[in-house]
Amino acid sequence: MSQIINVQPINVEGRTKDGELNLSDNNSTKDSLIKNLHEHFLFKNVDQEFLESLVNEMHIRLFNKNDNIIVKGEVGRALFFILKGEVSVISDDGENILNVMGEQSFFGEIGVLFSVPRTATCFASKKSIILTLTKENLKKLLENYPSVAQEIALIAEERFSSFVKSQDAEIKYEFGEELSLGISRDQIKNVPIFRDCEVGFLHMLAMNVQPVQYFQGDLVVKKGDIANEMFFIVRGTAEVFNEVDGTVYAELTTPSFFGEVGLFFEMKRTASVRVSSSVMDVFQLTKNNLDEVLKKYPEVAEKIKAEAQVRFKYNEAREKAKLNKTQEAETEVEIVREKLKVVCIKYQI
Repeated sequence: MSQIINVQPINVEGRTKDGELNLSDNNSTKDSLIKNLHEHFLFKNVDQEFLESLVNEMHIRLFNKNDNIIVKGEVGRALFFILKGEVSVISDDGENILNVMGEQSFFGEIGVLFSVPRTATCFASKKSIILTLTKENLKKLLENYPSVAQEIALIAEERFSSFVKSQDAEIKYEFGEELSLGISRDQIKNVPIFRDCEVGFLHMLAMNVQPVQYFQGDLVVKKGDIANEMFFIVRGTAEVFNEVDGTVYAELTTPSFFGEVGLFFEMKRTASVRVSSSVMDVFQLTKNNLDEVLKKYPEVAEKIKAEAQVRFKYNEAREKAKLNKTQEAETEVEIVREKLKVVCIKYQI
């Protein structure tokens, strides 16, 4: 059975009987934990004050070797962070280890966000000190931070939507990856044309992407095909290549995106893309999905379509200049560049 060492874990030292696991440097531990929380997808956009308060709501628990931490089928009520030790995920029959999580790992996010059954059983594969954050403590804390509560709610909804769609598509993730391999508006706004769009619009896009899984050698995009979707890589790698001679032009890794031109123009793909890793998971945003969301945001539609048109002309002019090194071609690039600046100023991009 686990033991609660201390309900204010960062302020008081926790120690096992044999002294193997302890929190002797409390300030260092607190700073390290805040850093890890800030890098977690749920908390990356919240401020330092909230994270410090969050740490004070976490409890330290000591688990001996082979103690169960969570059991498949139980309703989740907490998030966990491995401070010391190691946690293993076992198969339903208890015969196989499916995944091993080491120090500085989070798991159980679904349990602190949604009232759904645990998807696997986890146990301490060695003596471990684990920090826990209960759903009740998080809810109580968020009452004092309404803007943070809204931010976390949106991210959680986006990630959970991705997880449910992946389950429906029978895409398998390792335990602990269910939400981390989802997609949120943070990835979508990495696309230049979406960068400064309002939160509600980006949230709707994140809720409308669809998961697709590819395997090594699969052709994701073929040169010459009509483009009508773009892709966000959440796991794996791909390469842009020449199908004729096999020349690789570029490698695409997580969290890359590609194919965005297909959302705005009826045009043929200019290059082919194939999967180079054993597995690649992407989320796909189609032109139809985008158009449906844009109907609800007419002002955003006007802005991004104007910018898309100018960006397309700019890229087209730049390609012409590469092929035709004349003063006339260079002048055309500069003219379109100035038009792009005007659009950016008009829409405050």
